[in-house]
Amino acid sequence: MAAINFDEKMHTGIKELDDQHLEIIEQANMLIEAMKEGNGSDALDDLLSDLEKKMENHFKTEENILKLHNYPQLEEQIQEHDKYRAKINEFKRENDSEKNISLPIKVLSLIKEYINNHLRDTDIAYVEFLKKSA
Repeated sequence: MAAINFDEKMHTGIKELDDQHLEIIEQANMLIEAMKEGNGSDALDDLLSDLEKKMENHFKTEENILKLHNYPQLEEQIQEHDKYRAKINEFKRENDSEKNISLPIKVLSLIKEYINNHLRDTDIAYVEFLKKSA
């Protein structure tokens, strides 16, 4: 599995958000590395907790910025964030109840989905809006 790189298509131009996106990508890369070493399941306790905190911090920051600028798709953005919040909570419960060797793959898939779909599409859409409203 190759590491995930923060590329130009992910840049929002808002340093705080870009830094937060990078932190989430770093979580994915830490999980990839742990999986390569055969420690994916063991890494999940700390990783899920860190990922939840980093994503929640990012979502709140992003939602506040979008609210400040009256972003018309704010509710859709919040709904997508809520979907990711729910999935992370589901994975945390699953990890707490039993060690499942497929769970690291599910977590990594969720992070990749977030990066490839939400960050590159949904987030970039608000970048265009913010540029026009500036």
